[in-house]
Amino acid sequence: MKSLLDQPAEAAVFAQISKMHPDFDRMIVKPLLEVAKLSAASVIDLLHLVLSQDLENFCPDSCLLDARLRLLQPHFVISQVINPLMRFGVKNPYRVIRRCPSLFTAAIMKEDDQTRLLTALSTLNILLTKKDLSSLVKKYPSVLTRSREDLQTTHDYLTRVMGLEGSGEMAGATATPRSVHHTRHSTRLRLVFCPAWRLPLRRTVTRHLLLLLANQWPPSLPHSAQKSQDYIVGQLLTCSPEQFSYWLEYHDEPEGERVEGRAFSAKDVRQFEKICNTLTPEENFIREEEDEDYSDSESDTSDSEYCP
Repeated sequence: MKSLLDQPAEAAVFAQISKMHPDFDRMIVKPLLEVAKLSAASVIDLLHLVLSQDLENFCPDSCLLDARLRLLQPHFVISQVINPLMRFGVKNPYRVIRRCPSLFTAAIMKEDDQTRLLTALSTLNILLTKKDLSSLVKKYPSVLTRSREDLQTTHDYLTRVMGLEGSGEMAGATATPRSVHHTRHSTRLRLVFCPAWRLPLRRTVTRHLLLLLANQWPPSLPHSAQKSQDYIVGQLLTCSPEQFSYWLEYHDEPEGERVEGRAFSAKDVRQFEKICNTLTPEENFIREEEDEDYSDSESDTSDSEYCP
């Protein structure tokens, strides 16, 4: 809190609020802790938003001070953040909020006639099973800060181009034209474990294309007793250029046999990424049904994301 009030602009806004509510702790902080059930850390995160000079970009109210005060009410937290999360089957919403304070911002941003948070939940509810939606939000809560178009484009690339699968396809759901397509391109990699949900799509496309052009997609990785295939492929999407070849050739034993012809230098990876950044926008990489087998994902049940 002290570091927040060290900023002159934020301190000035806090002074306005404190003038209206002299007993700030009892009138503002205590209800957020006891009624809204937020943790102390989440209360500080909410205050960061409320005192921010950027708030006017999301709340075009005639009286910005009134808007700030509304956001500090338990009703806002419960009705606009907690209830939507619970309604769509997200377990332990308070923990999700602690890991991704940006959800407060998503709860006030407008997208069409809904908030960004509610739009993201509604979109994922269409794209995923309820189980997968809950698992995805638990692992990558920042997915709920992305737009409808962004989520749909990412889902299309992961499933139709890369061949990742939801729990329905992996469990052998009833065959449909869409599920038949998924099976034909299947890599047995899990959709909800893929870190692409928290990456710019261009990054995912670039790493995927690099593996495709090297004839290493999906990577023919050795069986690992320590790391799952999903986890290793996830590392290939997220690692630095210096670590790319390490994960492509990953094996448990240091003396394990290395596969020849796969090595990429950090310079190779950077150069390829630079080239891709000048090419066609990523949405044009989304192909139709005639495209052939591609895929990718990451698996690690640990809590791998914190988004400020």
